[in-house]
Amino acid sequence: LNDSYIIAWKYVPYLCIAMIISCYASYFGVFYNVYKKNNKVFFNTALGAVLNIVFNLFFVNIMGLYGIACGTILGYFVLWLLRVKDTNALAQVHFPIKRSCCMLALLMLMSTLLIINDNVFIYFNYVSS
Repeated sequence: LNDSYIIAWKYVPYLCIAMIISCYASYFGVFYNVYKKNNKVFFNTALGAVLNIVFNLFFVNIMGLYGIACGTILGYFVLWLLRVKDTNALAQVHFPIKRSCCMLALLMLMSTLLIINDNVFIYFNYVSS
């Protein structure tokens, strides 16, 4: 690959966190199918997509490409919370939401520290050469 792609590593941790939250939202989306609430799947997914676009447009002016990654995280997070709320109205699902939010906050902190201290990446690149 071209060397111009090397800076993309900085966005990968945030996008991975967004995909983790997307998996959580997909897990809770299955309950809509079980209880035949397909209109709620459509509504929540459409709302999540619109919020994702709004967050991306807002944050891209402030943070650049990091803003798009953070906007995607927020969009999926809102979608996940909506689905958790709706699922709890349909069935009692015991999901450790507080623990999951703490885990996601720690992942965000670790990702941010990794990006702030990019000398770690340069060091590992040097050692592997």
